[in-house]
Amino acid sequence: MTDSTQPYRLKSKDAGRRSSRRKSNSSSNGNSPAHTPNGGDEMRNRVEALEKALPDIRERLVRVETTLDRIEGNTASKVELADLKMATQADIADLKMATKADIADLKMATTADIADLKMGTKAEMADLRMVTKSDIADLRVTMLEAFNHQTKWFIGTVVVLAGTAFAAARLMQ
Repeated sequence: MTDSTQPYRLKSKDAGRRSSRRKSNSSSNGNSPAHTPNGGDEMRNRVEALEKALPDIRERLVRVETTLDRIEGNTASKVELADLKMATQADIADLKMATKADIADLKMATTADIADLKMGTKAEMADLRMVTKSDIADLRVTMLEAFNHQTKWFIGTVVVLAGTAFAAARLMQ
């Protein structure tokens, strides 16, 4: 009797032929299993074991068929895969071209922006130079005015002190 937990294995046709050749070659006395009186019982036992296992085999076969149907419904054919491959390659080529165009546009825009920044920076630097020159000129004027004012006060103070010194010297005489 067979165990229902073990998988059923079918022998290949060649394996069955080889075993029957061995049996016929080994039994030269004419008492092969098919010719023995118990040979019919052995065959009956084997058929009964197969009949007992038949419902389990059918159940497994149904599960295999269900699984295959599910797999078949989810798989693509070679033609569908070829079409998908061609569509994917076309999409990739389109994306490559679009990316190249975008990069070229970005490069041109960046170059233009850099040129604008360069010109803007030059203009700002020129403006700063002009403002700085103007501030320095204003500072010079202010310093000259302060120097002139200080000089006037210095001369005025010296004249007053000299006059005071002469007046004091006259009085003391």
